[in-house]
Amino acid sequence: MGRDRSSRSGVNLVTVLDVNGSMRGEKFEKMKIAMLFMIKKLSPIDRLSIVVFNGGFHRLCPLQQITENSQWKIENLVNALVANGGTNISTGLQTGLKVLNDRSLTRGRAVGIMLMSDGQQNTATDAAQVLVGNVPVCTFNFGADHDLIVLNAIANNSVGGMLSDVRNRDNLVLHFPVFGWASLDGCSDLANHHESNPNR
Repeated sequence: MGRDRSSRSGVNLVTVLDVNGSMRGEKFEKMKIAMLFMIKKLSPIDRLSIVVFNGGFHRLCPLQQITENSQWKIENLVNALVANGGTNISTGLQTGLKVLNDRSLTRGRAVGIMLMSDGQQNTATDAAQVLVGNVPVCTFNFGADHDLIVLNAIANNSVGGMLSDVRNRDNLVLHFPVFGWASLDGCSDLANHHESNPNR
């Protein structure tokens, strides 16, 4: 588990994972590796929720503090994931936003969404049209057949979001600073995404 650094604020992080049939194989396994690696970067001052989606959606775990016990449980949930069904990125993204909107507000805590997907939509809804407000959304693409246009549009719709090409797990940590979550690997630039307004 990541070290609890008193020099940084905690983060409320929601990861939105694509478990549709087109993710089967190598890219699904790479997504799991990336997710497990990211979990290890969190510490007890952080809170994490996981949302998975295919043609539907499911909140795999609520927003919760990262402890040794919860980390172990979350890792088991991620390892047990299987890929099947269609792809409705919109519902996954909207559910992730709802998790953050329903949270208990804490001053000074950063917020963000990480969307891990190949971007291949096959439903009538377009995730590029989802209004994400002031929540930064990082999109991480998996697979040579990913839809760059969709994933880039989702990231650009958010404040501080960005598309990252995940070719190895180190990219996850390398891109934390861009999204104001740099504190997860030793940086502290969280100002843009703090919950400074309790009425937000």
